[in-house]
Amino acid sequence: MKPHLRFKNFHGSWQKSTLYSITSIKSSDRKASDYEKYYDSGEYPVFDVKGEIANVKDYDSDKPYIAIVKDGSVGKIFLCPEKSSVISTINYLYNKENIDILFLYHLIAHQISWEKYIVGTSIPHIYYKDYSLEQVYVPKYNEQKKIGQFFKELDSY
Repeated sequence: MKPHLRFKNFHGSWQKSTLYSITSIKSSDRKASDYEKYYDSGEYPVFDVKGEIANVKDYDSDKPYIAIVKDGSVGKIFLCPEKSSVISTINYLYNKENIDILFLYHLIAHQISWEKYIVGTSIPHIYYKDYSLEQVYVPKYNEQKKIGQFFKELDSY
């Protein structure tokens, strides 16, 4: 696929891929209730669906990741910094080598329709095994970096 609109000096087709081939997933076993009495016991943030809920002495992820809500408010995503953690209703979605995290975040935020992956009626769930099959188009790494940075700056306005 060749996009109609490009940044200057970028050429070539974008490669068709699946989320599975450009990401990896990790689950959390942290529970929000574990942090009620430890809110400021450390320097590393723990996030839930609404944002930061605590600062603790340890962390689960040593690199930036996309937090993706898998139970309840399914499909809500947010970008999290290195040296942080999420609670168990959220998964860590990591970019693989040669995939820019900012590009991946915006690709997922603007291209995936989560409704088709929801299972359950009382408490909706989404599963990586299902949405990881989503097909996406990915440019070369330098163009990903440019696109990711562009959307980051656009979001800051």
